[in-house]
Amino acid sequence: MPITLTRVTRDFASIRALDDINLTIEDGTFLTILGASGCGKSTLLNLIAGLDAPSSGRLAIDGVPIAKPGPDRVVVFQQPGLYPWLTLRDNIAFGQRMRGSIDWPRIDEVIGIMGLGGFESHRPYELSGGMQQRAALARALVMNPKVLLMDEPFAALDAQTRHRMQAFLLELWDKIGATIIFITHDIDEAIILGDRLVVMQARPGRIAIDQPIPLARPRSWDMTLEPDFLHLKRRVMSVLAA
Repeated sequence: MPITLTRVTRDFASIRALDDINLTIEDGTFLTILGASGCGKSTLLNLIAGLDAPSSGRLAIDGVPIAKPGPDRVVVFQQPGLYPWLTLRDNIAFGQRMRGSIDWPRIDEVIGIMGLGGFESHRPYELSGGMQQRAALARALVMNPKVLLMDEPFAALDAQTRHRMQAFLLELWDKIGATIIFITHDIDEAIILGDRLVVMQARPGRIAIDQPIPLARPRSWDMTLEPDFLHLKRRVMSVLAA
């Protein structure tokens, strides 16, 4: 189920947020998208999610135009967005409830996968930031999406929790095999997580770099000292500074 973007632009009044975006994302890819604020990263994610429409160009999944949101694509935002009056288990079930049918065995399975067992009856305020973000990810996973769209999901976490969540996400991606499109401002995060990197420049938003990440899996933070990592990081920094 490849995702294709062909000559996509998005204009807001007199501002061109995205300009001539051409991108093909194959099944199972972990794509990281990096760029400064205002470069159109979130706009691009919203277009793929079907939450917005391009001003021109074409977006498609498996050849079918993207015209609206669909159950094959789920967005995980920077803030967990959990409902404070619901338990963790009911928060995770919320999307299925809105769809009209709850698969409780699947929900309990995902709670176990996410390491949240024993906290099913807790309210969000009783959970750590990392646990809240895992609950938000669990809520997405129980919908069985083919594509996870992640908009800076770890940006609000402290450094240690963020590193743990990055490692957890890589393990999870290895198990579920979904396509992940992950937006970040953090160069190290983008390189450590992805198997393909897109770097965007702003005004208007354009793709400046689109390349595979030449690091073997499994990944670890020791890789930040490897020559391939440092070479790519320097290249990215030079593009972002231009």
